[in-house]
Amino acid sequence: SLAEDIGRQFATAVRSFQNWADRRRQGLRDLVVEPDGDKVARWRARLAALMDEHDSPALLADFGEPVAQCLICNSADALREAAEVLDFPLVLKTDEAGIGHNSDLGGVIPDLHSGEALQTAYADLTSRLGSRVIVQRML
Repeated sequence: SLAEDIGRQFATAVRSFQNWADRRRQGLRDLVVEPDGDKVARWRARLAALMDEHDSPALLADFGEPVAQCLICNSADALREAAEVLDFPLVLKTDEAGIGHNSDLGGVIPDLHSGEALQTAYADLTSRLGSRVIVQRML
């Protein structure tokens, strides 16, 4: 009968969904990786102190999270070299100690597409907030 046919189709759909959900759960379990004990100990000690802007991506990368590469620079020459490694577009962020929310102070300059724009942004940050910066490829 039609009702029995619909019932069988419904039961087949439910079983298919359950099988898919089981495979998905198993796949997620397979992705879980036990963290390296040495890394955990190192970061536990590091997290006892105030972290700087460069520490956050390093922490994420150590535990397998993808992050954009970033480099610390203290001079216009170092910044020029970093730009060659990272390629444009870039974001420039102050990395001076003691600045809690660098974006509140205009310490983050995104969307830099040329060496000239990067050097202009660096001169601005240096004059206002100090010469230590992080340069990072924009994602």
